[in-house]
Amino acid sequence: MNTGEDQVASRVLLESGVRMLYFPAFPSGQTLQLSAPEVEAWYKGQGAVSDALFQRYNNNPDTQFSGLGYGRYRNAGTTRIMWDIGNLIPFILPGLLSAQAVSAPRLQRAETVPNTCHGFETIGTTCMAYYPSSKEKYPCKEIDQYDLTRCNDAFYVDFPPEERKRDLVEAVMLGGLSGPGGSGIDLLHKLQAAGL
Repeated sequence: MNTGEDQVASRVLLESGVRMLYFPAFPSGQTLQLSAPEVEAWYKGQGAVSDALFQRYNNNPDTQFSGLGYGRYRNAGTTRIMWDIGNLIPFILPGLLSAQAVSAPRLQRAETVPNTCHGFETIGTTCMAYYPSSKEKYPCKEIDQYDLTRCNDAFYVDFPPEERKRDLVEAVMLGGLSGPGGSGIDLLHKLQAAGL
């Protein structure tokens, strides 16, 4: 689940107290990068799951929304972050991660500075919001698509101690990504061993 895409669902999950693994996209998830030649050499034709990863790389909807298209990832030296793999890593390659119990945060929407946001064109110019902890102003990064006068940024903040429910497990990337072939070839070996 992408926290920024559905802040209400994110708040419900984080505040529910259910057990969960939190796999932060930045900085952990972004380290899972593959190039087109790696995906073709390591995944294409290697099994059902490997083929699905190959197809996802080549037909990912992100390419439609970026305005750059798939050709962007065919350029020499370019890689794609494989967000979809990150969630599987703890179950396939647990040695790549360290995990720690952390207090579940609360997702708090930024307070918009009154009369500063007037549509998408004001992002990065006049649209301002307040940081939750310091109330210092900063340029808003995202406008609420349903209320163009409201900043849609959100921040993780600590629950007051009396409201804390249950810790969540936060995954943090460790070494192993910089070895020969990085995580891509290690993941392929696991998939092959499982006949996938």
